[in-house]
Amino acid sequence: MGRILRVATSTTPTGVDFGTSGKLLLHVISADVRVAYDESMTHYFTLLAGNQYVLDQPTSINTMMWVATGSSTGTLEIWATSSEVY
Repeated sequence: MGRILRVATSTTPTGVDFGTSGKLLLHVISADVRVAYDESMTHYFTLLAGNQYVLDQPTSINTMMWVATGSSTGTLEIWATSSEVY
């Protein structure tokens, strides 16, 4: 069945474990969200506010991902369709 998680984001990085295979549905609610492999957020990918994204992973990422906003607060909704997201 999966699990749904809502993450409050700010300029301070928050760790989220995307450690699942299968589909991850991401919905960015109110501010652009940066996603990075490390807490320094030096190299990141930006998810734009108001958009939904689908990650279809054949194997698990097996690492903590870090999320933060550039200058405000926001919300990131995550729906893992096959397993747990922490």
